[in-house]
Formats: sequence, C-alpha cells, structure tokens
Amino acid sequence: MIGGLAVAVAVSILVGDSQGQALAPMLRACRPGLVVDVLHGRPVAKVRAAAAAVPAATRAAASEVWIAAGGNDGAKPDHAEARRLIDLFPVGSVVWIAPPPATTIASLATARAVFGSSVGGVDHWQTSGKAAGREIGAGILRHAVEGYRGARWADPRDIVKPYPPQQDGIHLSGPTAKAVAARLCAGTASARGLGPWARLGIAALLAAATVAGIYKFRTSKG
Repeated sequence: MIGGLAVAVAVSILVGDSQGQALAPMLRACRPGLVVDVLHGRPVAKVRAAAAAVPAATRAAASEVWIAAGGNDGAKPDHAEARRLIDLFPVGSVVWIAPPPATTIASLATARAVFGSSVGGVDHWQTSGKAAGREIGAGILRHAVEGYRGARWADPRDIVKPYPPQQDGIHLSGPTAKAVAARLCAGTASARGLGPWARLGIAALLAAATVAGIYKFRTSKG
C-alpha cells in the first residue's frame, strides 16, 4: 500500500524444461522473486500442466513470462498445447525461449554423463537425426506461438551468432547460456522493453551466474 492505495507488484515467471533449469540461476539474478517451475524431460503438455498449477492470481499478475519448452517434443511439438500454455497468462506477457539447436558435442564426458553411454561421438546428434528433428520442431513451434496473443519468440540461434558447440550438444551452457540470459534480462530478446528491470545491470547478472555455475542433468531428452 502506498498512500492508502493498493499498488500492483509485477511478477516474473519462468516455466519449462531443462533449458529453463540451465537459465534459472542467471534469470533469478536479475529478477529477484522470480517464480520458477522447471524440470528436465518435460514436453510442452507437461509444461502447460505445471504452469496451470501456478496460482491463478500469480499468473494474472505476471508482467513477463519466460517459457523454455519444446525440445522434448522433437519434430512434432503440439501446436494446440503450446497455445493453451500461452492462454494461461496475460496477453503480451509471454516470451517463448526456443529450443536451441543440437550441436557438435564439446565434451563427450559431459554428454555421456547427461545422456548415457549411447552417445557415440561428437557428431552424435547429427548422425542420430536428432539435430534435424529439433530444427523441424523449432520451426513448427515458432509458427504456433510467435505473435499468438502477443507472444514473442526468443531464439538462441538469433542471439548468439555463429551458434557454437555446447558442452553436451543440447543444453545451453557456458558463455552461450550467459548471453541468452543477459538478452532476456535486458528485455531485448523481444519486441517489448522491460523498463526498470533493464537497469539492474548485466555485470551483476554474469557475476552471480559465475558463482551459481551451470546445472548438469541426467535426462534422455532436453
């Protein structure tokens, strides 16, 4: 209350899969009080179910919602489920973080720790067909969500050019994850600026991210 008047408090929300887990420590650094519900292996339908469990009042108060989802749906993301997920939040509040591309694996040890011994070599995602499937799925998903009820599309491919090999070839990691998080925090990954949030400073974000480190996951998908 200020001067006897109720003041609305802006709420930031992050929901998604393991890509959201990778970004969460850095996004928390620039959004104190960030509401987070992320878990590895979630397809879009399960992300929607988790988002629906966030209290309705919290969702209604959201001024920005980051959704990191779609990579676990492969080449066939659910168009309708993606839009139902966006429907849970206020018009214009959603920034959908695209599933990043599958790259050459920078660290076989990391990839095998995350995905198991079936990872054969540094080009595993290319030879297995997963890289091609992720690109098809990302295109379908973008068509479904970009512009729907004002949703924006934040694509790591557009933020980091050229897009470099990642540690396990799937999850955002190291400087790439930091760059994506910094763009999201600055509000320049979408068409709508984020006002005073952008003034919190990227230096503090990156310092906090270095301390927090990058998560490692045991999951068959990402």
